[in-house]
Amino acid sequence: MNSELALTQRAATFDEFLAIFNRLCVALREPADPDGIKPNVYFDALSDVTIQSLENGAVLLMKES
Repeated sequence: MNSELALTQRAATFDEFLAIFNRLCVALREPADPDGIKPNVYFDALSDVTIQSLENGAVLLMKES
């Protein structure tokens, strides 16, 4: 298997997820979550989604807004 392909087919770490989540929140003008509860809930719910799918989904949502 191609090593680049293997990297994109893995689940995101919390830090990677948080970077995607924060970009999406800024693009959608979502209010800040000072307690950090919202990103943790979404991370748990989306933990089986690949990092590439998260990136693609975030890009599509940002384009729609």
